[in-house]
Amino acid sequence: MSDDAFDVGAPEPGVPITAIPATIAILATAVAIPAAVLALLGAGLMIVGVRRGNRRLHTMGAAASFAGVLFATALGAAPALALLGGACAVLAWDAGEHAIGLGQQVGRDADARRAVLVHTGASSLAAIGIVLLTTVVYLLARTGQPSTAAGVLVAAVGLFALLLHR
Repeated sequence: MSDDAFDVGAPEPGVPITAIPATIAILATAVAIPAAVLALLGAGLMIVGVRRGNRRLHTMGAAASFAGVLFATALGAAPALALLGGACAVLAWDAGEHAIGLGQQVGRDADARRAVLVHTGASSLAAIGIVLLTTVVYLLARTGQPSTAAGVLVAAVGLFALLLHR
């Protein structure tokens, strides 16, 4: 095999652009150690998956990270942390998926910085909008059971991400 083999790993800055929101998701789950450990495991799997260009590993990591957020919510994390953690877990998954796709199309050595940053920036703006809208809904619906509402909203973010991928 020659040294010029096509490397399908994610181009730069695919790994750091996945790691940043994944780390924020870990911090959002830190109110419950078991949930934080699950989110940490998920972040590690996502980063390795992006580095290797392995969608299955990356997706398993995203699922673990999001499960950590749900677990922290079930253990009493504040609704704001649940929303932030859920949005960051989905954002890390989206950024990694995009970087892996670019790696498969143009290879790790391609100059894809602009494509990765623009895609992640647009996704970040969408996530901010969703979190703000959800916060408004939460504040308006505070008369009921806010923890249950927050858990349902976080689960809805996960379902939304699943549907986006299809």
